[in-house]
Amino acid sequence: MYLVAIRALKIQDLIHSSSRLKEVAGGSYLLGRYCSRISSRVADHVTAHDKGKYIFYRSSGGEVVAAFEHEKHAREFLRLMKEGYRRLFGRRVISSTTPIEVGDNGSGSLNELHRDLAIARYSGFAPTAQVQNPYVAICWSCGERPADRVLTDDSGSDEPTVHHFCLSCDLRSKSFEDYKSEVEQKLKGGFTTIPSGVDDLARHDRSGYVAYMISDGNSFGHFVREIPDLDGYKGFSEDLQETIDECLFSVLDDAKFLSNNQMAPMLPLMTGGDDLLVLFPARWGISMTLDFVARFEEAAKALGKYSNSVESLSMSAGVVICKQTLSHKTVHEIGEDVIKSAKYTSKRSGLSSALAFRVLAGSKYCDRDASNTNLATGCTCGGFRRSEIEEILAMRRELDDLSSSHRRRLKQCLSSHSPMLDSERERVLKLISERNEDTALKVREMMSHKPKSIFAVLEGWEYLESHRRNS
Repeated sequence: MYLVAIRALKIQDLIHSSSRLKEVAGGSYLLGRYCSRISSRVADHVTAHDKGKYIFYRSSGGEVVAAFEHEKHAREFLRLMKEGYRRLFGRRVISSTTPIEVGDNGSGSLNELHRDLAIARYSGFAPTAQVQNPYVAICWSCGERPADRVLTDDSGSDEPTVHHFCLSCDLRSKSFEDYKSEVEQKLKGGFTTIPSGVDDLARHDRSGYVAYMISDGNSFGHFVREIPDLDGYKGFSEDLQETIDECLFSVLDDAKFLSNNQMAPMLPLMTGGDDLLVLFPARWGISMTLDFVARFEEAAKALGKYSNSVESLSMSAGVVICKQTLSHKTVHEIGEDVIKSAKYTSKRSGLSSALAFRVLAGSKYCDRDASNTNLATGCTCGGFRRSEIEEILAMRRELDDLSSSHRRRLKQCLSSHSPMLDSERERVLKLISERNEDTALKVREMMSHKPKSIFAVLEGWEYLESHRRNS
């Protein structure tokens, strides 16, 4: 048997290259179909004449790993899959340079394959020229590729709107309904449908805010490299996807009371592999993300049987809470910074699950270091270990009767280390004590022992509600 692999690079950038959320979700669905259905059809095509055998070891998450009985079939499979990816997404994909012959037990071939992919990844591609022609229309959605079709939208206005689309963005848009149907079959908690757009989730918040969850596995690459054989790699790939789907949609079991209809308070935009992008209502985004991370950490213990790694699998997640009108491309850029904070915390705490969040007040934002607080635009809160986030949710419930003016003044005191604010801090605590002495004592203790946690409570005050009825 001859082993080959194809892997898509910068999947997040690929998915977010289109401008509308439906095309983001449709792009994720198309990538999944490329890995599973299209790869299977291509394998059938290249082996049809000689009746050669083949085995798929992985076909999800932007990666396809397969073994063919004949080397010529493996080479032809690589050629057709790379061409298909280029036509479907307008980009190139890395692959193993030559088919790798597999021994009797497959030992060593998997590591050799990963080394081949790593070389291809860091070798990069030769630059390609962008189309520059005044007579060629550029795609309205992605703004990158030449448009080859014209679509008319006659809804919501007196005059129809004409847009030019490239093949890839047109296919993504048309794939959304198929993606929606596929996701709705996995729903739990009595829900039967998912939102069609961000507006459906923004209705849960009086200010029109939503929560974007971006998640990524911790040291999954090291875990995979310690898998000793191809059969174990195949079993791990299949079980990992099932585990992630089960943990994500199980969050809905405790969320039935959030909605009085059959629409789930969740819109998965990107699934497959350990990279996820999911929309939640802003009020429960942090709580639902924490629930997902906790469920995965527990369920992933069963996956340890596939690898010789001594480290257990865990998940880091970043939550960006913002206005529904903020561009998903902008949210993606911010989310990359937020999840870095969670990843850093995870590594410092021995690769345990971690979470960070950022609340963006209004539709504007500015890039800055996480330690530099700007209350007008929000700051990154995190990262925190899973147990610390649970503690923050409990602190939020304990301080429920803090007034908005007291919260604002406390947050200003905590955001600066100036000695001049010590007197202001005491004045605020005195005012809180006049209203509720027990709350003042709790605040004083938290500020002394857990200033980072209480600042996170004050920063995310409106968005630290539990999605569980009895919490």
